[in-house]
Amino acid sequence: MINRDEYKGEYDYDRLVALIDTAKQNNHGFWIGDVPVTGTLLKFYNEIKYKRPDMVVHTDHRPARYNGLEYLVFADLGVAYAQSPTLRVGRIGLELNDKGEIEYVVESPRIMNEKYASYSDGYRIKTTKKFANGVKNALQYLKPKIFSEVVNETQVHLERAVANMKEPAQNKLYEASRIGRDYILEELQFMAQSGYEPVTQAFRESLKILRERGEELRTMDKYKPSKCFVWSKTDRIEYRYDSEIEPHVVFNLQDVPENIRDKIAVLQINDGSKTALMDVGYKVSNDMYWVFV
Repeated sequence: MINRDEYKGEYDYDRLVALIDTAKQNNHGFWIGDVPVTGTLLKFYNEIKYKRPDMVVHTDHRPARYNGLEYLVFADLGVAYAQSPTLRVGRIGLELNDKGEIEYVVESPRIMNEKYASYSDGYRIKTTKKFANGVKNALQYLKPKIFSEVVNETQVHLERAVANMKEPAQNKLYEASRIGRDYILEELQFMAQSGYEPVTQAFRESLKILRERGEELRTMDKYKPSKCFVWSKTDRIEYRYDSEIEPHVVFNLQDVPENIRDKIAVLQINDGSKTALMDVGYKVSNDMYWVFV
């Protein structure tokens, strides 16, 4: 039985266990590991697995009652690879067309299906009635992701995390500068008449913020660190600095530069945060990190 601590699928674990028990009680005949699937999906999977032996699958999608079964099995599975088993590259599955015929489905961010608008789900999906073409689609589009792809995909999450980190400082700066026209005119008139010392409470509060925290807030607001992306795979670690084109590849954690290791150690205890840490970095997942250097 799939271990709860090791389970990586997105389908609810307890429901999966109950589903597996029911399939066993009904002597279900088609399995991928501990996962009950349709016979057609098993054939589809086996053909792809023969060509891609390092492929791993995940129960990320809802099961259903197929071919008149009175219990649930899977006809869609998420796809990853052993080198980074939690990093999905797409999906294989089955669906029935309008004529009730089985079609083989491959979903991948690499697919651009011009039959659909770019914002539509169908834009990233290829379907075919022909088994051989379905396998061909899977082999073409469901490949392990390369370093540059993962960098580009996680860049969006990094930018959002840095924006979250900077937001409190920007809000304070906005608060400090949010002064009404009448207050400004009053201060300007007073400045023209005498040595400057604010007379309005709004100006005094704004200046207090700027005097006490102005440098800190401006530093955060303009923060643009150099970065290094780190990807920990099952058999190696790859990392690349902003200024480089190709990643460094090492096979031992001790071969990663010490300053990067130290910052990753800090990020590992920053679990679940969507905010970057200044001068440290941002944790994308347990396997991927953006480190500020």
